[in-house]
Amino acid sequence: MSAYAALRTAVPFRLLRHAVPGLVALAMALFAVTSEQAWPFDVVAGYTGLMLVLKLGAYVAEVKPPRPLNAPSGAVYGVVYGATALTFLLGQWWITAAAWVTIGGLSFLAARR
Repeated sequence: MSAYAALRTAVPFRLLRHAVPGLVALAMALFAVTSEQAWPFDVVAGYTGLMLVLKLGAYVAEVKPPRPLNAPSGAVYGVVYGATALTFLLGQWWITAAAWVTIGGLSFLAARR
């Protein structure tokens, strides 16, 4: 078995592979909070707005997309959303933090259906 195949079948990689967009958002949040530049705020505001609209629309429409067999549990997404919200709270981005708490809550509620 090659090293890549071993990495592909490893449990942590399998868990993180589906959470990559959330982890990228977390990294961007860390960068935006600590950066003095304006463009990271624009990226974070745009992505947060899109996520909020998509999660709210999915919840209202009662859409539950099919889940891949090797997808991580909702707890992984909850940790990523919580860490992102905590990053914004520590950076005193109150509205953005509230939006990420809402995104996490809507994801939790939609998964419980």
